[in-house]
Amino acid sequence: TVEARTRRGALLLERGDPAGALADLDAAILLEPRSLRSHLDRARARFGRGDLELALGDADVAITLDPAAAEPYHLRGRVAWASGDALDAIGDFERAVDRAPERAEYRLDLVRSLMTWSIDANVHEWGRACEHLDRVIRDVGPRPDHLALRARCQMGMGQGEAAGRDLDAAIAADPGYLDAWVERGALRLSQARPRDARADLERAAALGEGDVRTRRLLAYACLDLEDVAAAILHLERALSLGAEPGRWMEVPTQVGWQWFHLAAAATESGRSDLAVAALERARDAFSPPFRGLVDQAAEVVRSGGTLPRNRPLRPVEGLGPR
Repeated sequence: TVEARTRRGALLLERGDPAGALADLDAAILLEPRSLRSHLDRARARFGRGDLELALGDADVAITLDPAAAEPYHLRGRVAWASGDALDAIGDFERAVDRAPERAEYRLDLVRSLMTWSIDANVHEWGRACEHLDRVIRDVGPRPDHLALRARCQMGMGQGEAAGRDLDAAIAADPGYLDAWVERGALRLSQARPRDARADLERAAALGEGDVRTRRLLAYACLDLEDVAAAILHLERALSLGAEPGRWMEVPTQVGWQWFHLAAAATESGRSDLAVAALERARDAFSPPFRGLVDQAAEVVRSGGTLPRNRPLRPVEGLGPR
């Protein structure tokens, strides 16, 4: 029956077998082409396999079957986001929230998309994101991860004091929550408090030995304090950990400048190997107009030269208009 096929397909999907799920869901849809549940689950299975266009097609069908339902819009938003269609994703997440305002997970996906879009497109949707986080925190309570996410929005709006209060609360609620320590360290760097930032980031490093962002920011804090030897140690550790996963939203240009200044410090310490590696990270972070500068700097280092570190260190986490 349709119900049996759909149930078994959903069970296989939960067990991590999208291929097996697809066989049952295809059969269910052949039996009943207007089965909303079957189309939604097949969209999830196809999404899990990376078949984004096919997943989008199933989500579209689900929406036509029940335009008042929130779940199809949320799913289509996830597929659109994975496809790089940020504005379509934001629109669908908003439609999902409108239809099911009580679903915190829908609001959180909308928040993350608004935050990322704010950075990528230099539009400033921090206020909208913060309003949705206010509702999530009111509905489900002040979870540390939600407080830290709201602090990120507040920083985007230049509300450093409010961000600090949320991060203090997140740490008080869960002293082992790595991201809150890292984020508060980043905030303190942006507030020209490198000593306090270093203390927070050292605590974060103790909690998450393998966190690249922690080590990068800690190296930068040490450099701001003119403790170049410590900065080089943390830079070496950061470079040994591989690529950053991009868990937090950061302005890429500012991340690039951090790597660039750390590369300059490495040349002053005679560590051209670290300098070249740090410049590669800077190049990855920078947009094309800055990459020529990085390439020139790398040539200087490879030819035995040093990079000047005489410009002021830029704020680490300023996320306002650039």
